[in-house]
This record gives sequence, structure tokens and C-alpha cells, in this order.
Amino acid sequence: MPSSIRTLSFRVATLLLLAAIALAGLSCENGETYHPPHGEGPWILVDLYHTRIQNPEDYRLTKGNYQYQGVFGYHRLFAHLNDQGYKWTSIREMPLSAPRLKGFDVLFINLVHDSRPDFSQDEIKAIQEFVFEGGGLFIIADHTNVYRHAERINPILEPMGIQAFYHTAVDVPPTYSVGGSGWIMIRNFADHPVTAELDTISFQTGGPIDSEHGVAFTSDQSYADFWNEEETSGFYGNWKFDGDPELEPRGPLNAVAAAEYGKGRVVVAGDQNMFGDAWLHFANNFELALNTFEWTAQQDQAATTRLRDTRPAGLHIAVNASKNDYNTGRTGAEGFYNLFVHMNRDINVTASATTRIGADHDALIFLSPTIAFEQDEIAAIRQHLNDGKRVILTTEATSISPATTQLLQEFAPDFELSYPGTTIQLAQDGPAAFHNLKIPRIDGAHELQSDKFDLKNIHLAAAIYSSRDDDDNNPAEIRYLLDTTSNWGTSLISARNQTANGSPSIDIARAKLVEGGELIIFLQDGFFRNRTMGYKETRPPKPHAQPSVDLQYVLLDYLKTSVP
Repeated sequence: MPSSIRTLSFRVATLLLLAAIALAGLSCENGETYHPPHGEGPWILVDLYHTRIQNPEDYRLTKGNYQYQGVFGYHRLFAHLNDQGYKWTSIREMPLSAPRLKGFDVLFINLVHDSRPDFSQDEIKAIQEFVFEGGGLFIIADHTNVYRHAERINPILEPMGIQAFYHTAVDVPPTYSVGGSGWIMIRNFADHPVTAELDTISFQTGGPIDSEHGVAFTSDQSYADFWNEEETSGFYGNWKFDGDPELEPRGPLNAVAAAEYGKGRVVVAGDQNMFGDAWLHFANNFELALNTFEWTAQQDQAATTRLRDTRPAGLHIAVNASKNDYNTGRTGAEGFYNLFVHMNRDINVTASATTRIGADHDALIFLSPTIAFEQDEIAAIRQHLNDGKRVILTTEATSISPATTQLLQEFAPDFELSYPGTTIQLAQDGPAAFHNLKIPRIDGAHELQSDKFDLKNIHLAAAIYSSRDDDDNNPAEIRYLLDTTSNWGTSLISARNQTANGSPSIDIARAKLVEGGELIIFLQDGFFRNRTMGYKETRPPKPHAQPSVDLQYVLLDYLKTSVP
């Protein structure tokens, strides 16, 4: 071969190599993470060029992380997808293009942000062609036009028959509300693979989707709260229906849309936080996300095990939400929202706020249940114990509900409870004797003790505030434990009374082997409620609340061990 031809061939090869390196994003100069799909998939491309917020690479919910982005990052979802063979990579510093989308099964676009570049016409065309030719597209929207996301994604979605409203999806408390008018429960679904096996999904303030392809719907009492485009400070409306259905459409409203476009598939969900680490496992948000990736990747017919049926790694706890009127996720004083979020700060634990009893979990937790149990639910709890697992029941002994005594009758018929001057036995005195008890409080925090685990000098107290504000300048008015004890089972956690009055030892939790498993009963749970642990998942616990958090983490470590 002549030297001139060899030189030309070398130059061509060099150029091709440099082009491949540039395309693969292997340059270390700009921090690019992109690489083309390699090996068996399905493969997901995560768009971090048009948004960086709450992404699965940079943020995750962990102990001690109270930054908003970390609390609602997408780490848990994408770690689970990876565990199930759904590989993913991100593109951070390069715009999207047909060559860069080639070989991927799904393009995932999280809530886009106006601090990042807008989609160019070339990108819009490349995305639309990618879907039309068989690719999947999963886009996360949100309320109003926050971060200018709606005006940026709507040109992409227009030919697919989907548009993001410039409104907030509002539903009526309390039936469809977890907290306020924006944290809503969505229970109406079309018959579609994306919504298969769902009971309830939940927004933490999201937006409706304008489409004929809706698959999840708010109630007929809901409405789209109008946002004035000239008001950009909060990107919210006024949280009330102003009487004009043309301006504020009435429900049902689309919360999720799913459409076919050419050979491909597209899904748009109306809230970002619903898939964030803190809220992913509330109701069926997790299953919705898994259904969506499976359907957009066109794996729904090929899969032998549905993604929604796969278990997260580590300890899996079912924290029942349906039997306490969703108090597991409510943000009021007596709610358990912060407790639920803290459970998922442990990276080796998945706490699911479930609407069903009987799924395959390692432990079941019932936080002060108030709604009667059906016989099939009782049977499912019994089977869980028969399988050698744990059931935890919490209550506040001054407000024991009939639903709580129903469980006690089924699984702890010999339960008894004492407080100064009084002892009551369930078998002898009946369930009514346990309702509306007048149990004195012992003021202040008291040192915990246990024969089962190290409580590290934790001094525990429940707290009551004069208002919802838990600022440092507004300390708790009352810090207390209930002066109550029990001889049922054995002591799991107790507190040493460090005052001159009351019992020398106060029972916090008792435990007993029941039908092959372990039943744990908390006689008081005020220290696990928002009024003690705090109302905001994005604020570190106050000094008086830290012991409750520490106790919770110790309890989670105990649940990771085998039943004795």
C-alpha cells in the first residue's frame, strides 16, 4: 500500500476514533457521563443536560441528609431498576441527538429546570423521531409551569397528544387528601398496563395533564387551580375554585397520561416528588414507576416476573396506611409522616406505606390503627406471624381505638395494662375498658433501657406544641411519657422514671412470641408523631426530637435480626 494511502487511512481512523470518543462522552474535561448502551438491557438514558434536580446520580435520602434534593432524589427507584437488569446512564454536558439516543430503550426526562438549556429544535425532532421509531419516553411534569418546565416539554409532546397544564391539581380534603389540598390521593384508573394492580397513587403537589390518553384520574370533586403566569415567585394558585370551569377545569383530571406514538410509547406523570426517595414507597407510587418503565421499554409482554412484583433489596417493612386513615403520611400534629420518611433514610430498609395487608414483607407495622379489620386481613396478619415474622402495633394508651383492641383480642387476648391505682385485663374487663383511659403523664425526658439492644443513653419524651411551628424559638410546652406498665409478654423497651412521682419504671414497648412470630406492642407512640419528630422532612430534628429518631434507627436494626 502506498504511503500516501496509509497516511490517509490512518487519519480517517484517527478521526473516527476521536468522533467515537466524543460521542461516548469519555472526555474527562467536562465531566460528561454519557456512554452508548453496551450489552443486554433494557437501557435507559437519563437526561441531565436539561435538568439536574433530584436526579438519581447526585442525590439520595440518607440519615442526616435534610437537603431538599437529597430527600426527594431518585436514587431508590433507579437502584432498584438496575438490580432488575434495567441498565441506565446519564447525559450531562451534551444535547440530545439521534446518534446519542440510538440503542436506548427509554429516554427519561425528569422535571426540567430553567437553569439548564432549553430543548433545541434539533433535540425536539430527535426525541420525537426516537419515540416514533419505537423508543420509550418517560417525562416528569409538575404543578403550574414551575421551573418553566411546561413550556419546554409541551413542544415535544404536542404531536403525541399530551400537554402539561399551567395549573395545580387540587382535590378535596379529607377524602382525597393526605395533607392539605395538594398532597392528594388518586384512586381512579383506566385499564392500562401502566396502572395495572394499582390501588392508590399520591401527589405531593403536582399538575394535571391535558390529554385524551389519561390513565390515572383525580376525583370528580377536584379542580385545576389556576396560576397567574405573571406570578412567578411561588408558581402556585390561590388554592380555591374561583367559579369559572373554563379557567379552572373541574375533575376528574388526568394525573398520568400514557400514549402510543408511531411504534413507540410515552408516559407523562404530573408530579416529581411522587417518585422521590421520601414518597416513592407511599401507596403504589413505586409500582406505577415500575409499570411505566416496563411498558415504555416494551418489556411488558416479555417479562416472566413483572417489575411491580420485585422486592427492593434489604429489610422490607409494610407500614400500613389504610387502617389509620393514611395517618402514616399525614403532616398534622398526630400524623406519622416524619417517622415514615426517617425509616427510608436507612439505606438498608424499604418502608412501604401500604394499602394492602398480605404482601411479602419482613415486618408489618400498624401505627395506631383506627379502622376495623376485615377477617381476610386478620388471616393475613396471622399468616405473617405463622411465617416467623414480626408485627408491630403502636398506640397511645390514652386513646386506644376499637380497631386496636380488635387486634389485641385476636393476637394478645391476655393483654393487660396498668397505671397508678388501676390494672385492666382484656380477657376479664373487655375491650371497652381500654378506651378513653385517664393515664397521668410524667413530665420530662427519661432514660431508656432494654435487654435486647443498646439504647446508647437515649432519654425519651413525647412533645406537644402550642402550634404547628417547631422553630427553635417555640419549644414544646409539654414533654412527657405516660405512666403506664404491662405484664404482657416481656419488656422490650422501658424508661427509668427520673422524677419523684409515678412508677419507678415506665413501659414503652412489650414483646411476645405469637404463633411462630414476634408481636411487639408500643404502649405509647407520641414520640413517633410529627408533633415530636418535627413537621418537615427537610429540617434536622430539634434536640428534643433526636432521641425519637435514634430510637427508631435502633428499632430498625433490631428488625433486621431474626425472630428469637
